[in-house]
Amino acid sequence: MVSEDEVRIAREALGVALTAARKAAGLSQHSLARAINYGRSSVANVETGRQNAPRRFWQDCDQILNTGTRLTGEHALVDSLANRYRSQITAAVFAAKRDAVSGTRHPANAAPCACRTPDRSDQDPYATAKPSREIDPRLPVSETEEMLRRTVITALATVVTGQASEGITALTVDGGGLRSPAAVDGWHEAVWEYGYAYFTTPRQDLLLDLVGDFTTIIDQMRRSSAADRRQLAGPAAHLGALTAKACTDLGYARESRHAWRHARRLADESGDESIRSWVRGHESVGGLYQNRPLPVVLELALRGLATTPDSPTAGRIELLGGKAQTLAMMGHHEAALAALDETRTMFNALPDEVRSLTESVFGWPEQSLRHTESFVLTHSGRIRDAYTAQDRALQLYPAAQIVSHCQIRLHRAYCLIREGHITEGITQADGAVSRLPTHRRKRIALTVAARVVEAVPLREQRRPQVVQYRELLQTSAD
Repeated sequence: MVSEDEVRIAREALGVALTAARKAAGLSQHSLARAINYGRSSVANVETGRQNAPRRFWQDCDQILNTGTRLTGEHALVDSLANRYRSQITAAVFAAKRDAVSGTRHPANAAPCACRTPDRSDQDPYATAKPSREIDPRLPVSETEEMLRRTVITALATVVTGQASEGITALTVDGGGLRSPAAVDGWHEAVWEYGYAYFTTPRQDLLLDLVGDFTTIIDQMRRSSAADRRQLAGPAAHLGALTAKACTDLGYARESRHAWRHARRLADESGDESIRSWVRGHESVGGLYQNRPLPVVLELALRGLATTPDSPTAGRIELLGGKAQTLAMMGHHEAALAALDETRTMFNALPDEVRSLTESVFGWPEQSLRHTESFVLTHSGRIRDAYTAQDRALQLYPAAQIVSHCQIRLHRAYCLIREGHITEGITQADGAVSRLPTHRRKRIALTVAARVVEAVPLREQRRPQVVQYRELLQTSAD
């Protein structure tokens, strides 16, 4: 068994090794940060063990500090230890939840859920992608989905009432949360890790973790002083927003809206303008995949822009991108292109530490800009420019971000159909969805995939390829 303290000590030791290597190379934290395109605070947090950096961070450090593969290798050992710890927690949570639903116990020799390190090779992203953890295979998919949805509903109810059910108590592992951070710094670290896990962890697993931590931090806030409550409100807002995003991905529209409402309230309570804009920005973009009325989605973006400072942050640019995408969907193409120009201008003003976070939901790297361009240009009829943006986005997206790769390929399929290449476009779309692992065919990918069908002229809807593609989407949705 691996304890949380063992993981913490190993991470701190890795930070000490980085500090020693940096000083041996004669570099300051600021110099190293600039060389690897990170902020100085990120390097400082990694060196103290407060922040878990991705594999690419350590590879770049090895290269700059001339340490061969030593730091990358040590990071792999720490990551493996952390994965074993999370695997234990996941197995315990699913056992508790299954008991709560079925009234039965797992057999003593039940196999724990597997926990894998995401494959980050340069091969085809669809071919390499594997779930980082597996839901207990003995549970039918429908039962697992229903169990998860009930858990989310119950968790969000506890945020309002403050009364945790037996199931939620089990979910938070004796009321201590999945990580049991004792201080605000611990919660910030947990949120930071979720930022990376968002792109690599199956949504069911991620959501189960999130609702456990979200209800735990809300409970801590209720028992804290006013000053401590304000400090906890920031990470709580992020956890609420990530819960809402995961609900959106899984098609839990009602639960997602409830979580967004809590996240907005907590962001306001934190008094942190960057958190306020980040929450509102991601809610506005997420609304495009929830079948919410487009005027409502546009109002979310406009209200967020009107009530947050006009400064270059990940949240502010997300709001601008959401505005541009929504206007394009509404057919206001000139206004959409103008908003896209605003987005490009702000991207050039973003701090390096925001643009360099390529594998975290808290960054806004170049692939986010190219994705926004692809969306807006595709739906504004600027097909040639859209192809250019799509090519660049596919080059930039990390292999693990398979849903993003799928979305860009679906944008291309939409463009091909608009140009009259219906068979080629449908073939492109069918391939993009078919190659996406079944457990990742959720709301966001399927919403974009459905728009491809809508682009096909009515007189062509009975083509065999189109009929087959619609059947694929229906099967995936079921």
